Amino acid sequence: MTREKLERPRGRIEFDVNPAHLQAERFYQKSVTLDVKSELAGTIRLGFKLSHDSDVRNILLDYNLDIIPISFRLNPHTRLEMPLESCDEAAVAKWLDERIVEFANAYLELLSTKQYQEKAMVSDTVAGISFPKHFAASTLGHEGTTCYFISDETCRESAKKHGLEVP
Repeated sequence: MTREKLERPRGRIEFDVNPAHLQAERFYQKSVTLDVKSELAGTIRLGFKLSHDSDVRNILLDYNLDIIPISFRLNPHTRLEMPLESCDEAAVAKWLDERIVEFANAYLELLSTKQYQEKAMVSDTVAGISFPKHFAASTLGHEGTTCYFISDETCRESAKKHGLEVP
């Protein structure tokens, strides 16, 4: 169930998936960690862990979100505890959906917080504006660097100005 739900953001957010499984005589744990690739923060790590209590009466489902550095309020940890004998898959699915929405909200907060945006800001010298790099409509390699443009039109204008091949 978790795998299916975590595939939804894959087209919008790039991440590595690190599954883990631990099983001993009296203990079972399965987890997955998503290491999100982003220029916005040093570390963005989302983790889910399924385990049980010491009496093996309750399942424990943990959500952990690490964003380093962090400059806004978020809920970094939540736990769902449910009796093993009466596990409710619909309640687990709802809890997972709520955590994924919680992560998406935190990620959107990253995208809109000035301290994070400064790391990803670029300038279109033709248009005379700065904007987040991921909004660039065009790029152009020039003198060993990549130039970012808010539109294809400003990219073509810059290429002409520098005598470069127009993309």
